Amino acid sequence: ERPAYQATTWAALAARLGQPSAAALDLQAPQTRISLSGAQDKAAIALFADGLPQLPLGTSPSTHILKPDIKRLAKVWHSAANETLIMRTAALCGLPTAEVFYEPLTQACVVQRFDRQLRPDGSLGRLMQYDLCQLSAIASDKKYEKEGGPGVAECAQLIRHYSSVPAVDLKNFLAWLFFNLYTGNNDGHAKNLSIYRAPGGGIQLTPFYDLMCTRIYPGLSREFALAIGGEVLPGAMTRGHVEQMAQSMGIRAAFALGIAADMAQRVPVAMEAAITAVQPDLSPGAKTLALRLQSFVRKTTQQMSKCLLSKLVLNV
Repeated sequence: ERPAYQATTWAALAARLGQPSAAALDLQAPQTRISLSGAQDKAAIALFADGLPQLPLGTSPSTHILKPDIKRLAKVWHSAANETLIMRTAALCGLPTAEVFYEPLTQACVVQRFDRQLRPDGSLGRLMQYDLCQLSAIASDKKYEKEGGPGVAECAQLIRHYSSVPAVDLKNFLAWLFFNLYTGNNDGHAKNLSIYRAPGGGIQLTPFYDLMCTRIYPGLSREFALAIGGEVLPGAMTRGHVEQMAQSMGIRAAFALGIAADMAQRVPVAMEAAITAVQPDLSPGAKTLALRLQSFVRKTTQQMSKCLLSKLVLNV
């Protein structure tokens, strides 16, 4: 059966997204997580050479995921601009990251699917991918380490077991952890790490996805999804925790600290470049978020890297 698609427009998609959905959930619980099931409406779309959106019909494969602003979590504003900027920042830091752009009419983060491959006949093939929860036979509703999901050591073990380039993937995994700490993404759990057979390559970690700054929103969990050396509160993490984490992963502490230092240098510069690139497409409200985000990330990177890299324990 040949893939079939229905032509649409960004304006039509915006109108559809504008229809009222479930009421916003107020963030009363102090440990609310951003990835509450159904917190975000998403749409699978296809974008080909002409750049015009199409809707896949039947079982036809999509090429992109349209992620509009999260409406169902009160106090979470301009999440699409947030995700676009943090994803772009990650890519500019040298992390393998899914390609994204901000679409102004739908006010959405549009993410290119990396689990698709263009076949020689021009058709699209689906690539199998498995997240680290699936690979450790843990139900997806237990994705947080706190609930029984894989921790840092288990993730490292799974990467070593499955990846054909474990040294590269372990380095990228560490860089991702420190990037999340510096950019205030407390929601980086094992379900946000996947392994696939890369097009024309071996089995390896997929590009990173679902990156955003959660700490900028009041009411979301203050705890980092993966404990670093047993500590989940970013503000309480020290060099000792990084050394402990490295030991649990079977890597040298100096290697982990080197990646932490390198990422601290890259993040503020990359964030600035990402904002410069995306800003023209942002609404006034999203531009305000971008400026707050830049200030928050700069400050957090400075504070976190100082705590993680300093040999002195200061009683401040």
